Amino acid sequence: MNKSILALAVAAALATPLTAQADTILYGSARVSVDYNDEDGLGNDAYWDIANNDSRLGVQGVEDLGGGLSAVYQYEFGVDVTGGGNFESNRPKFVGLKGGFGKVTVGMQYTPYYNVAGVTDIFNQGNRAM
Repeated sequence: MNKSILALAVAAALATPLTAQADTILYGSARVSVDYNDEDGLGNDAYWDIANNDSRLGVQGVEDLGGGLSAVYQYEFGVDVTGGGNFESNRPKFVGLKGGFGKVTVGMQYTPYYNVAGVTDIFNQGNRAM
């Protein structure tokens, strides 16, 4: 009995047409710098430091649902490449739908202010304590 059920399951799996899979992209950015820090300006307590500057790893994708409707998703997390690869969860994570109406998403995302400020901060000074 078990052999016939197994054979039926294998036959059903082989007969099922392959459907289109989601277009998934794995991406990342290792942003590391070597910084020279001179606390008093005289060189008495100066030191070199390897700093993590918002390194990240993520996955994003789009799945066509048919009828002009698509599912979209993104999951990104920060990675501290200088501290043993600690994962931070303060990065964008969302799912949503995209179609003729635009895009509707739910989850943690960047604000419009962040996108504007990120364009003007070309030297990435916003995340450093000066």
